[in-house]
Amino acid sequence: MEEQLQAAIASSTEYSPGSIEVLASSALVNVSIRDRKLARADVDARERVAGIVVTAVEESMTINARLAAVREIRVVIVHPEEAHGLLSSTHTEDVLDFKMGANRQFFRDVL
Repeated sequence: MEEQLQAAIASSTEYSPGSIEVLASSALVNVSIRDRKLARADVDARERVAGIVVTAVEESMTINARLAAVREIRVVIVHPEEAHGLLSSTHTEDVLDFKMGANRQFFRDVL
């Protein structure tokens, strides 16, 4: 299931599969994207990418019955740090939560 979601997100966003990590349970899909440029981008750019990710997950939900109970999609923007050409550490730059509403559409859950 995670591999299908990863492939769908990669093709929708043009990020390499290696920069996308997907963890899925019956109720939650957690998508982490490691990208320095996106991490440094403004909120609107992050929200655009998160919206594309949500659409890719929604489309996958229509063809994979194991995703039918998903009620939350979390998009985590991860900022990778490099030292001397090697990945030395990462930190979470932003987390965008989307919850399923009564109309079965996902909406941004802003605290």
